[in-house]
Amino acid sequence: MASLDRTLRLDPDQPAALFYKGLAYAATTDTMQALAYLHAALARDPRQPEIMHQLAFLLNAYRVPQDAAVYAAQGMRLDSTSGALAYDYGRQFELQGRPDSALYYYRRALRFDTTQYRADYRLALAAAAQRQRPAVLIPHLQRALRRNPRLPQARALLAEALEAQHRLPEALTQFRLLVAENPGNHHWTYKVWKTGEIVQAMLPDSLRTTPRTYYYRPVAPQPRHTEAVEPLKLRRPGQ
Repeated sequence: MASLDRTLRLDPDQPAALFYKGLAYAATTDTMQALAYLHAALARDPRQPEIMHQLAFLLNAYRVPQDAAVYAAQGMRLDSTSGALAYDYGRQFELQGRPDSALYYYRRALRFDTTQYRADYRLALAAAAQRQRPAVLIPHLQRALRRNPRLPQARALLAEALEAQHRLPEALTQFRLLVAENPGNHHWTYKVWKTGEIVQAMLPDSLRTTPRTYYYRPVAPQPRHTEAVEPLKLRRPGQ
C-alpha cells in the first residue's frame, strides 16, 4: 500500500496505481474504499475490462446486482470472451432471481475460462437444488474444490455424490477430509467408519489393512487328557 501511495503522490491520475489500491482495499474487506478507487481508475481508463470486472464482482458481493450488471455488460462489449465477466453477468442474474439466465452465463464463463471455479460451484449448487443426478455434480465440484477447498457445502456435496455413484474409495477420501475440517462432527465420523468398512471388505486379503470381521476361522478341537484307569481285580468267592 505504501508504494502505491508514493506512486499516487507523484501521479494522482495513474490508473494502474488507483486500480491496485482498490484491490488492496478489497482484500481488507473495505468495500467502500475499494469501490471508490476502482471508480477513479475506470474514470481515467474507461476501456479497461479488468477494472469493470472487479467493479462488477465487488458490487455483486455487496448485493448491488443492478449496478454490477452495468459494468459486466460494458466489460463484455470490450472483451466478449472474458470468463470472469461472463461469471459476473451470470451472478447478477442469480441475485435478481433469474436462475436460468444465470446458469447460461455460468456455462459460458467455463467455455471461455475453465479456471472460473465459482461458475463450477454455482452450477453444482443449482444441480443439487434441482436434485439432478450425482454424476452431473461431481466434475463441477472436483474442479471448484481444486481451486478453493473451503467453498461452503462443496465437499459434503461431493462426498455424498461419490457415495451415491458407488465410488466409495473416493467418497472415503472426502469424508476423511470433512472430519479433519469438522472435528467432533458425529455424522462425518460415522460416514468414515461405515464407508471405510465397506471399502476394506471389497479389497482382497493381500491389500486389506484390517482383518476381516465377518469370517472366523474355527479353532481346532484340543484332545482331552484322560488318566489311565487300572482295571478292577475281581476276587473269587472264598478269597
